[in-house]
Amino acid sequence: MGWFRYENDPELLVDPGAWGAKAVLHPDEGWAATLIIESSFAIGNLMYNEIVPLIRSAVLEADNN
Repeated sequence: MGWFRYENDPELLVDPGAWGAKAVLHPDEGWAATLIIESSFAIGNLMYNEIVPLIRSAVLEADNN
């Protein structure tokens, strides 16, 4: 897999796939997710930008409870 790190969140590893799919891994926070869609890279990025913050806050909230 070709994992990428982005400057705005270097601990988050992202593997962009075909048709907008993405694998996301955050080892420090202990979670991973896969976004599977069959659309386009642009739609995948839009969904990624909306979904990842929701996943992160759900995981962090679960850890605090």
